[in-house]
Amino acid sequence: MDNKLKEHALNELHNIQVTLSLFAELASLPNSNDVPIGLSDIATVLADNAHRMKQNLSNLD
Repeated sequence: MDNKLKEHALNELHNIQVTLSLFAELASLPNSNDVPIGLSDIATVLADNAHRMKQNLSNLD
């Protein structure tokens, strides 16, 4: 895989991971009654998946 392409993909995955982590944290706040139940859990799972994808991509040569 081209190093420039790999670096771009890593940056994109990092952005996704950070966004979803923040979303999960905001959704779990006590005053977020308008957020459907389970949305925080879904965001957490997606953030974890993005993190694993980033790790796997980092391990590629």
